Amino acid sequence: MIAERILIIEEECELRDKLINYLGNCGYKAFRCSRGDNIIKEIMNHKINLIILDLDIKKSLLILTKIKKYTDIPVIAISSNNMEEFELEAYKIGVHDFITKPLNLKILLAKIKSIFKQLKRKPTIEHFYDIDFDTQNQILYVKGKEINLTPQEFSLLKYLVDHYGQALTREEILRDVWDFDVSGNTRTVDAHINQLRNKLAASRSFIKTVRNKGYKFEVNEEEVLPSIFENNEDDGCYICQ
Repeated sequence: MIAERILIIEEECELRDKLINYLGNCGYKAFRCSRGDNIIKEIMNHKINLIILDLDIKKSLLILTKIKKYTDIPVIAISSNNMEEFELEAYKIGVHDFITKPLNLKILLAKIKSIFKQLKRKPTIEHFYDIDFDTQNQILYVKGKEINLTPQEFSLLKYLVDHYGQALTREEILRDVWDFDVSGNTRTVDAHINQLRNKLAASRSFIKTVRNKGYKFEVNEEEVLPSIFENNEDDGCYICQ
């Protein structure tokens, strides 16, 4: 059985390491993250299933806003701030649950298990920004509107999203999506990319051309939301290690 993957966004190293060790011992794969820059890339690359976000860190509500803008991954918020207004604001942005410090690890674990149990009962819908994938029925929705894709177009877009931020050669795409030998005609890839861009409308810019290589699926996070830690000094912690 593949372990569920949990991202811990926490600046306090002692608490972060405590959570990583505890969740690891409970059978989960935990990643640590102390800053918000490129957070979407980290979430996509590590195929995160759930996020624990400490709302006591700098600009935490902006980080939360960024996460919920692009994904529907559940977020458990933890905080020493027990003000009702603050908790309500977190729920308004989209946290799944809110836990006040000091943490009771058994309660946290129970909430995590409850969330994963709920997720298993949900339809197989994957969300990214304004794009929703119904992977079971191979249907794509953009801003809630069903987009008519061929099975090959759906597979191509899903492949690009699954390899978020990675520059993929036309040969790789042709081999993995079409199951062709690399000697096949790579113009097929270009033609399907153009068709996808036309159908994605405003989200077409997510499919980027990589000069002399191929394509990648990625958003420029700073264009949508300002750099979360702009003008702040590095705190000496790390992203997702």
